[in-house]
Amino acid sequence: MKYFLSLILSLYSLDVWANSYEDVYSQTPENTSQSASLNQTQSSSKTAKGDSKNVTSGEDQRLSSQEAYQDHQQKNYQQQQRPTYNPNYVTNYRRAYFKGALGLSKIKSDFSDSSGDFSFDSTLLTPLTLAYGVDREGFSLEGEFSFNFIDFDYNAVDTANSFKGDMVTNSLMFNGSYKLNYEGLGPYFGGGLGITSVSVDGVEDEVTGSSLAVQAFAGLDMRLNNASVFIEGRVLRTLGLDIENDFVYIPDFDFQLVVANIGFRYYF
Repeated sequence: MKYFLSLILSLYSLDVWANSYEDVYSQTPENTSQSASLNQTQSSSKTAKGDSKNVTSGEDQRLSSQEAYQDHQQKNYQQQQRPTYNPNYVTNYRRAYFKGALGLSKIKSDFSDSSGDFSFDSTLLTPLTLAYGVDREGFSLEGEFSFNFIDFDYNAVDTANSFKGDMVTNSLMFNGSYKLNYEGLGPYFGGGLGITSVSVDGVEDEVTGSSLAVQAFAGLDMRLNNASVFIEGRVLRTLGLDIENDFVYIPDFDFQLVVANIGFRYYF
């Protein structure tokens, strides 16, 4: 047992000596110079990398500044190119408007029978159109009321039964339209669906009726700040109009109303 302990102590002492020898050897001049050279090389490499990073960082900052300047210049150019007549210009916006128009109208009736037919005069300024709508970059939806007063002649086969009278039409329509070149002078087109009521006066008692109606229109609109002026042509057609009173019934009194308008639109 004593010899065994002595052997363990001897081996431990040998191991301690070997480790101390390696530490001393590693501090020799040759190894020290090699270590210093290696450290210097590593330091130089780190310095070079740092300088490279600094150069790269400076280059990135310069490019970033150039890009920011170019972006700023582009925004200024776009701002200068925007129309000066629309102070509320944005990419997408919606605005309400009120519209009014007057013009010239002509009615052609489909009614004709063996006893006679109707002949309608042209009227100036009596077609009155009022509308309130919402506009978004050329697309418009609106509710429209129109009034028209027009004289007519009933030409009977028996001239003794011929007479003169007038007809009043009131239409309530829902329209949709689209304008090209929204920010300036441009054409537009659209259509609508609604109800038209008719009152015919000239016989002993007034004759009235109402029916569905459709219309199509097109025109030219000039935008001016918060307003625009326009000229347009439109055609309205009744669908299944019958007129009557307590004594008279006239079926299939459908007609076609052709209107040439000039109008004004104001944006809120």
